[in-house]
Amino acid sequence: MNPRIRFHIVVLALLMSAGALAQDRVPRDSLPSWLVSKMKRYDRIPEEQAPLGIWQIIRQGQPAYFEIAPCCDQYNPLYDEKGQQICSPTGGFTGGGDMKCPNPADPRTAARLVWVHPKAADQNPPAPQLSKE
Repeated sequence: MNPRIRFHIVVLALLMSAGALAQDRVPRDSLPSWLVSKMKRYDRIPEEQAPLGIWQIIRQGQPAYFEIAPCCDQYNPLYDEKGQQICSPTGGFTGGGDMKCPNPADPRTAARLVWVHPKAADQNPPAPQLSKE
């Protein structure tokens, strides 16, 4: 194959995969209103005071929202669809959370990015691993 064509194919593949990563975010218009309000508040505060990110997971077949605290020894809360805190699966002094939900995400389900601060250097941070399988 012509090296120039091969180069263009590789570049196109890389651009398509980068686009796929960005498209894997949960669309804002499909989120509960309480979460959209929270995200708007977080957009307005300084990045270092805002959560590192919010992720949608599937818990007991339903969407749930996992918020990663901005720093050190803070619990990372998990909310149900209605905005009620279920537990804190990670974080705290030991990093093990509050121990109220040892299996926060359904097996073989992936977390999807919902929100990251608009000024964050990494707009596609790695997903938390909350599924036990």
